[in-house]
Amino acid sequence: MAALRSFYAFTFSAGLMRLNVADKLKSFSVQKQNLAKWGTGNEIGRLIDAIDTQQLSPTKKILHKAIISVFLNSGLRVSELVALTLPDVDFAGQRIIVREGKNDKYRIVPMTKPEIARLKEWISLRKRGGLYVFQSERSDQLSVRAVQHILAKLREISGVDLSVHQLRHTFAKRYADANGIGAAAEVLGHSNINTTRVYTAPSMAQHIANANRIATEV
Repeated sequence: MAALRSFYAFTFSAGLMRLNVADKLKSFSVQKQNLAKWGTGNEIGRLIDAIDTQQLSPTKKILHKAIISVFLNSGLRVSELVALTLPDVDFAGQRIIVREGKNDKYRIVPMTKPEIARLKEWISLRKRGGLYVFQSERSDQLSVRAVQHILAKLREISGVDLSVHQLRHTFAKRYADANGIGAAAEVLGHSNINTTRVYTAPSMAQHIANANRIATEV
């Protein structure tokens, strides 16, 4: 709307139009919709089940489950996950240290018992040395692209359309619902609590589901 006002004001001032159409334009507000997406319990179950249906070695399946577990239980960003080193994983303290989060922010996030079990299993099977927790057969550090490829394959098999970042959204939604927006903001590393507020509001998918529950056949 602002661009149209500027355009018509310019053409009028330049003598290209006899009337300033901008004076006739009315502003209107658009209600914000929550377009954030997170997985349902059913979708997450299907995504995890898809790991076992792949023709992969047992070690790779354990790696993939450990990765998905960290996303779903600690809410890390993919860049934070691939940057994890062995000293960052504190099993005794049940916490993960994120040393360089978004905007180089340092934070500590909780680590759940299922997540600890998956990580211990994976770390015990690593064939390469080195500092990074997540490795591939050819590299001491798993890349962001490799993690995205793992999830793309799981999406293809399961039919569940969730991105790597939407797994973080799933954790954020569950954590905010259970513990409140303030606690979720701290664990997610949000400087502005309004960034976290999206996880306490119904998503458009929820609005559609709610509408369908009360729908009337005509």
